[in-house]
Amino acid sequence: MPSTKPCSPAPPSPGLSYPEPPELPPEPVDYDWSIVRQIVAELNRADTATWDKLDRITAPTLLISGSANNDLLEAVRANLPNGQVTEIAVGHHVHQAAHGEYVDALMAFLA
Repeated sequence: MPSTKPCSPAPPSPGLSYPEPPELPPEPVDYDWSIVRQIVAELNRADTATWDKLDRITAPTLLISGSANNDLLEAVRANLPNGQVTEIAVGHHVHQAAHGEYVDALMAFLA
């Protein structure tokens, strides 16, 4: 069964592109691999004008970062009227590497 996690990929970054993932995962995964290919395709064709529209997102928004000193993430948060950043410096897979801290941050935000 695919795992479900309430998180989204990083926002598109101007000037960055990502290599297309292989058709099949290099090793077994517990999620729908096709979504990885879809996310990379979306990031590579993203309209960077979206950055100018972040202030339109008025819903409370939690950004969880797995990296310390993420200037890009802070720039996103600064443009979200109700944005909040939580840092759990364990790398890319925060929800796996620090599951307890991730759930605590998410539950505190939702409370």
